[in-house]
Amino acid sequence: MRVLIQADMEGVAQITSVHEVVPLWPDYWEGGRRSLTDDVGAAATGLLAGGVSEVVVDDQHLGGINSIARERLPEQVSVPGPEVIHQQLQQRAFDAVFQVGRHSRWGTNDGFIAHTQMPGVSLAIDGRAFTESHICAWRAALPVLGITGDDRLGPQLDGTLTGTPFLAVKRSRALTETCPIRNDRSRSRVAIRNFATRCAQNWRARSVIELPTNFTLSAHLEPDLAQQVAGKHRLKLVGRSVVKVHCKDWWHDAEPAMQAATSAVGRPFFDALGPLDLTSPDKLTQIDPKVLAQTRDFFTSWLSQPEEIWNE
Repeated sequence: MRVLIQADMEGVAQITSVHEVVPLWPDYWEGGRRSLTDDVGAAATGLLAGGVSEVVVDDQHLGGINSIARERLPEQVSVPGPEVIHQQLQQRAFDAVFQVGRHSRWGTNDGFIAHTQMPGVSLAIDGRAFTESHICAWRAALPVLGITGDDRLGPQLDGTLTGTPFLAVKRSRALTETCPIRNDRSRSRVAIRNFATRCAQNWRARSVIELPTNFTLSAHLEPDLAQQVAGKHRLKLVGRSVVKVHCKDWWHDAEPAMQAATSAVGRPFFDALGPLDLTSPDKLTQIDPKVLAQTRDFFTSWLSQPEEIWNE
Protein backbone atom coordinates (compact mmCIF):
# COMPACT_ATOMS: atom_id res chain seq x y z
CA MET A 1 0.00 0.00 0.00
CA ARG A 2 1.25 3.46 -0.96
CA VAL A 3 0.02 6.29 1.29
CA LEU A 4 0.23 10.07 0.87
CA ILE A 5 0.65 12.16 4.03
CA GLN A 6 -0.97 15.57 3.56
CA ALA A 7 0.88 17.73 6.08
CA ASP A 8 0.15 21.19 7.45
CA MET A 9 1.69 23.11 10.35
CA GLU A 10 -0.92 24.95 12.44
CA GLY A 11 -2.30 21.70 13.90
CA VAL A 12 1.07 20.21 14.85
CA ALA A 13 1.28 19.03 18.47
CA GLN A 14 4.12 21.13 19.85
CA ILE A 15 3.55 24.36 17.91
CA THR A 16 2.11 27.05 20.19
CA SER A 17 3.02 30.38 18.57
CA VAL A 18 2.30 32.21 15.31
CA HIS A 19 6.05 32.78 15.11
CA GLU A 20 6.61 29.05 14.67
CA VAL A 21 4.51 28.74 11.51
CA VAL A 22 5.92 31.60 9.41
CA PRO A 23 9.60 31.75 8.28
CA LEU A 24 9.77 35.44 9.21
CA TRP A 25 10.89 34.47 12.70
CA PRO A 26 13.80 32.33 13.97
CA ASP A 27 11.19 30.29 15.89
CA TYR A 28 10.05 28.76 12.59
CA TRP A 29 13.55 27.54 11.75
CA GLU A 30 14.52 26.56 15.29
CA GLY A 31 11.25 25.01 16.48
CA GLY A 32 8.40 24.96 13.98
CA ARG A 33 10.11 22.82 11.34
CA ARG A 34 11.31 20.40 14.00
CA SER A 35 7.80 20.02 15.40
CA LEU A 36 6.23 19.44 11.99
CA THR A 37 8.95 16.93 11.13
CA ASP A 38 8.33 15.14 14.44
CA ASP A 39 4.62 14.69 13.69
CA VAL A 40 5.17 13.68 10.06
CA GLY A 41 7.95 11.28 11.02
CA ALA A 42 5.86 9.70 13.77
CA ALA A 43 2.89 9.28 11.42
CA ALA A 44 5.08 7.77 8.69
CA THR A 45 6.72 5.36 11.13
CA GLY A 46 3.30 4.28 12.40
CA LEU A 47 1.90 3.78 8.90
CA LEU A 48 4.89 1.65 7.92
CA ALA A 49 4.50 -0.41 11.11
CA GLY A 50 0.84 -0.91 10.22
CA GLY A 51 1.64 -2.51 6.88
CA VAL A 52 2.06 0.43 4.50
CA SER A 53 4.88 -0.25 2.01
CA GLU A 54 5.70 3.34 1.00
CA VAL A 55 4.93 6.80 2.35
CA VAL A 56 5.03 10.02 0.32
CA VAL A 57 4.70 13.40 2.04
CA ASP A 58 2.93 16.44 0.61
CA ASP A 59 4.28 19.50 2.46
CA GLN A 60 1.24 21.76 2.09
CA HIS A 61 2.25 24.54 4.48
CA LEU A 62 2.77 27.87 2.68
CA GLY A 63 3.08 26.06 -0.61
CA GLY A 64 5.72 23.66 0.70
CA ILE A 65 8.49 26.18 1.36
CA ASN A 66 10.95 23.90 3.12
CA SER A 67 8.77 23.26 6.17
CA ILE A 68 10.02 19.71 6.77
CA ALA A 69 13.55 18.58 7.64
CA ARG A 70 13.58 15.74 5.13
CA GLU A 71 16.84 14.25 6.39
CA ARG A 72 15.09 13.34 9.67
CA LEU A 73 12.40 11.20 8.05
CA PRO A 74 12.59 7.39 7.69
CA GLU A 75 14.29 6.04 4.56
CA GLN A 76 11.02 4.73 3.11
CA VAL A 77 9.58 8.27 3.11
CA SER A 78 9.93 10.77 0.26
CA VAL A 79 8.95 14.45 -0.14
CA PRO A 80 8.92 14.95 -3.91
CA GLY A 81 7.24 18.35 -4.20
CA PRO A 82 3.75 19.57 -5.20
CA GLU A 83 4.05 19.13 -8.98
CA VAL A 84 5.07 15.47 -8.72
CA ILE A 85 2.38 14.78 -6.13
CA HIS A 86 -0.31 16.43 -8.24
CA GLN A 87 0.74 14.33 -11.22
CA GLN A 88 0.71 11.15 -9.19
CA LEU A 89 -2.72 11.95 -7.76
CA GLN A 90 -4.03 12.31 -11.30
CA GLN A 91 -2.39 8.98 -12.16
CA ARG A 92 -4.09 7.31 -9.15
CA ALA A 93 -0.67 6.34 -7.83
CA PHE A 94 -1.74 6.29 -4.15
CA ASP A 95 -4.00 3.89 -2.29
CA ALA A 96 -4.98 6.20 0.58
CA VAL A 97 -4.10 9.44 2.38
CA PHE A 98 -3.34 10.35 5.99
CA GLN A 99 -3.50 13.93 7.24
CA VAL A 100 -1.11 15.51 9.76
CA GLY A 101 -1.13 18.91 11.51
CA ARG A 102 -4.60 19.97 10.42
CA HIS A 103 -6.52 22.94 11.85
CA SER A 104 -10.08 24.28 12.15
CA ARG A 105 -11.85 26.33 9.51
CA TRP A 106 -12.20 30.09 9.18
CA GLY A 107 -14.70 31.46 11.68
CA THR A 108 -13.50 29.22 14.54
CA ASN A 109 -12.38 32.07 16.77
CA ASP A 110 -11.26 29.68 19.50
CA GLY A 111 -9.13 27.66 17.05
CA PHE A 112 -5.42 28.34 16.63
CA ILE A 113 -4.87 30.40 13.42
CA ALA A 114 -8.18 29.05 12.13
CA HIS A 115 -8.56 29.55 8.38
CA THR A 116 -9.67 27.84 5.19
CA GLN A 117 -6.92 28.30 2.61
CA MET A 118 -6.61 31.95 3.69
CA PRO A 119 -7.84 34.01 6.65
CA GLY A 120 -10.82 36.06 5.54
CA VAL A 121 -12.82 33.62 3.44
CA SER A 122 -15.43 31.02 4.34
CA LEU A 123 -16.05 28.19 1.85
CA ALA A 124 -19.03 25.87 1.64
CA ILE A 125 -20.42 23.00 -0.41
CA ASP A 126 -24.22 23.05 -0.72
CA GLY A 127 -24.35 25.51 2.18
CA ARG A 128 -22.18 23.42 4.53
CA ALA A 129 -18.91 25.10 5.55
CA PHE A 130 -15.88 22.88 5.13
CA THR A 131 -12.27 22.67 6.28
CA GLU A 132 -8.95 22.23 4.54
CA SER A 133 -9.14 18.57 5.55
CA HIS A 134 -12.18 18.27 3.31
CA ILE A 135 -10.33 19.98 0.46
CA CYS A 136 -7.41 17.57 0.77
CA ALA A 137 -9.77 14.60 0.76
CA TRP A 138 -11.72 15.82 -2.28
CA ARG A 139 -8.55 16.53 -4.20
CA ALA A 140 -7.25 13.02 -3.57
CA ALA A 141 -10.58 11.17 -3.96
CA LEU A 142 -9.10 8.34 -1.89
CA PRO A 143 -9.82 6.75 1.50
CA VAL A 144 -8.67 8.96 4.40
CA LEU A 145 -7.05 6.63 6.94
CA GLY A 146 -6.89 9.20 9.74
CA ILE A 147 -6.28 12.83 10.70
CA THR A 148 -4.22 14.47 13.47
CA GLY A 149 -4.55 18.09 14.55
CA ASP A 150 -6.17 20.79 16.65
CA ASP A 151 -9.00 19.66 18.93
CA ARG A 152 -11.26 22.36 17.44
CA LEU A 153 -11.08 20.54 14.12
CA GLY A 154 -12.63 17.31 15.42
CA PRO A 155 -16.31 18.42 15.48
CA GLN A 156 -15.87 19.95 12.00
CA LEU A 157 -14.98 16.65 10.33
CA ASP A 158 -18.52 16.23 9.07
CA GLY A 159 -20.19 15.54 5.75
CA THR A 160 -17.96 13.32 3.61
CA LEU A 161 -15.45 13.07 6.49
CA THR A 162 -17.96 11.89 9.08
CA GLY A 163 -16.49 8.96 11.02
CA THR A 164 -12.90 9.57 9.92
CA PRO A 165 -10.50 8.52 12.73
CA PHE A 166 -9.18 11.67 14.41
CA LEU A 167 -6.44 12.23 17.00
CA ALA A 168 -6.42 15.60 18.77
CA VAL A 169 -2.82 16.50 19.58
CA LYS A 170 -3.36 20.04 20.89
CA ARG A 171 -6.02 22.20 22.56
CA SER A 172 -6.86 25.71 21.42
CA ARG A 173 -8.75 28.47 23.21
CA ALA A 174 -8.21 31.43 20.87
CA LEU A 175 -6.73 32.31 17.49
CA THR A 176 -3.33 32.78 19.14
CA GLU A 177 -3.65 30.47 22.15
CA THR A 178 -2.94 26.74 21.98
CA CYS A 179 -1.08 24.08 23.92
CA PRO A 180 -0.08 20.45 23.36
CA ILE A 181 -2.33 17.78 24.85
CA ARG A 182 0.85 15.84 25.70
CA ASN A 183 3.48 18.26 26.96
CA ASP A 184 6.30 15.79 26.50
CA ARG A 185 7.45 15.78 22.87
CA SER A 186 8.26 12.07 22.90
CA ARG A 187 4.78 11.20 24.20
CA SER A 188 3.23 13.17 21.35
CA ARG A 189 5.29 11.22 18.84
CA VAL A 190 4.31 7.89 20.40
CA ALA A 191 0.61 8.83 20.38
CA ILE A 192 0.73 9.82 16.70
CA ARG A 193 2.74 6.75 15.74
CA ASN A 194 0.35 4.37 17.52
CA PHE A 195 -2.67 6.13 16.03
CA ALA A 196 -1.23 5.90 12.51
CA THR A 197 -0.47 2.20 12.99
CA ARG A 198 -4.07 1.48 13.99
CA CYS A 199 -5.36 3.52 11.06
CA ALA A 200 -3.17 1.58 8.63
CA GLN A 201 -4.25 -1.75 10.07
CA ASN A 202 -7.92 -0.76 9.75
CA TRP A 203 -7.65 0.60 6.20
CA ARG A 204 -10.41 -1.69 4.92
CA ALA A 205 -12.93 0.23 7.03
CA ARG A 206 -12.25 3.44 5.14
CA SER A 207 -14.09 4.21 1.91
CA VAL A 208 -13.27 6.57 -0.94
CA ILE A 209 -14.23 10.19 -0.25
CA GLU A 210 -16.58 11.39 -2.97
CA LEU A 211 -18.63 14.51 -3.64
CA PRO A 212 -22.17 14.46 -5.04
CA THR A 213 -22.60 14.31 -8.81
CA ASN A 214 -23.84 17.91 -8.73
CA PHE A 215 -22.99 20.42 -6.02
CA THR A 216 -22.62 24.16 -5.39
CA LEU A 217 -19.42 25.78 -4.14
CA SER A 218 -19.83 29.13 -2.39
CA ALA A 219 -17.27 31.61 -1.06
CA HIS A 220 -18.12 34.26 1.53
CA LEU A 221 -15.61 37.12 1.54
CA GLU A 222 -15.36 40.90 1.76
CA PRO A 223 -17.85 42.59 -0.58
CA ASP A 224 -15.22 44.34 -2.72
CA LEU A 225 -13.34 41.07 -3.19
CA ALA A 226 -16.54 39.21 -4.01
CA GLN A 227 -17.18 41.70 -6.79
CA GLN A 228 -13.60 41.28 -8.05
CA VAL A 229 -13.86 37.51 -8.45
CA ALA A 230 -17.42 37.48 -9.84
CA GLY A 231 -17.30 36.20 -13.41
CA LYS A 232 -14.09 34.23 -12.95
CA HIS A 233 -14.44 30.49 -13.49
CA ARG A 234 -18.23 30.88 -13.71
CA LEU A 235 -18.52 32.39 -10.21
CA LYS A 236 -21.73 34.37 -9.83
CA LEU A 237 -22.31 37.15 -7.31
CA VAL A 238 -25.41 36.20 -5.30
CA GLY A 239 -25.10 38.81 -2.54
CA ARG A 240 -22.82 41.63 -1.48
CA SER A 241 -20.25 39.17 -0.18
CA VAL A 242 -21.06 35.75 -1.65
CA VAL A 243 -20.13 34.14 -4.94
CA LYS A 244 -21.28 30.71 -6.07
CA VAL A 245 -20.66 28.22 -8.85
CA HIS A 246 -22.51 25.01 -9.73
CA CYS A 247 -20.09 22.09 -10.13
CA LYS A 248 -19.96 18.54 -11.44
CA ASP A 249 -16.28 17.86 -10.78
CA TRP A 250 -13.87 19.03 -8.10
CA TRP A 251 -10.77 19.57 -10.25
CA HIS A 252 -12.54 20.94 -13.32
CA ASP A 253 -15.15 23.16 -11.66
CA ALA A 254 -14.62 23.70 -7.93
CA GLU A 255 -10.84 23.92 -7.63
CA PRO A 256 -10.35 26.80 -10.13
CA ALA A 257 -13.24 28.77 -8.63
CA MET A 258 -11.95 28.25 -5.09
CA GLN A 259 -8.46 29.32 -6.10
CA ALA A 260 -9.84 32.50 -7.67
CA ALA A 261 -11.57 33.44 -4.41
CA THR A 262 -8.72 32.51 -2.07
CA SER A 263 -6.09 34.17 -4.29
CA ALA A 264 -8.00 37.44 -4.12
CA VAL A 265 -8.13 37.22 -0.33
CA GLY A 266 -4.47 36.17 -0.11
CA ARG A 267 -3.03 38.88 -2.33
CA PRO A 268 -1.74 40.96 0.65
CA PHE A 269 -0.07 37.77 1.95
CA PHE A 270 1.74 37.09 -1.32
CA ASP A 271 2.63 40.75 -1.83
CA ALA A 272 4.23 40.89 1.62
CA LEU A 273 6.24 37.69 1.17
CA GLY A 274 7.13 38.15 -2.48
CA PRO A 275 10.20 40.44 -2.19
CA LEU A 276 11.74 38.49 0.71
CA ASP A 277 14.11 35.52 0.52
CA LEU A 278 12.87 33.19 3.24
CA THR A 279 14.55 29.99 2.10
CA SER A 280 16.88 29.62 5.11
CA PRO A 281 17.62 31.12 8.55
CA ASP A 282 20.76 32.73 7.11
CA LYS A 283 18.70 34.51 4.45
CA LEU A 284 16.36 35.75 7.18
CA THR A 285 19.22 37.58 8.92
CA GLN A 286 20.04 39.41 5.69
CA ILE A 287 16.66 41.11 5.38
CA ASP A 288 16.52 44.81 6.26
CA PRO A 289 15.41 44.97 9.93
CA LYS A 290 12.84 47.71 9.25
CA VAL A 291 11.25 45.75 6.40
CA LEU A 292 11.30 42.58 8.51
CA ALA A 293 9.62 44.32 11.46
CA GLN A 294 6.87 45.76 9.24
CA THR A 295 6.22 42.40 7.62
CA ARG A 296 6.11 40.66 10.98
CA ASP A 297 3.56 43.16 12.29
CA PHE A 298 1.42 42.56 9.21
CA PHE A 299 1.45 38.80 9.63
CA THR A 300 0.79 38.83 13.36
CA SER A 301 -2.39 40.84 12.85
CA TRP A 302 -3.40 39.13 9.61
CA LEU A 303 -3.10 35.54 10.85
CA SER A 304 -4.95 36.24 14.07
CA GLN A 305 -7.81 38.41 12.80
CA PRO A 306 -11.23 37.36 14.13
CA GLU A 307 -14.04 36.30 11.86
CA GLU A 308 -15.77 39.15 10.07
CA ILE A 309 -19.45 38.89 9.19
CA TRP A 310 -20.38 40.57 5.94
CA ASN A 311 -23.97 41.25 5.03
CA GLU A 312 -25.05 39.45 1.90
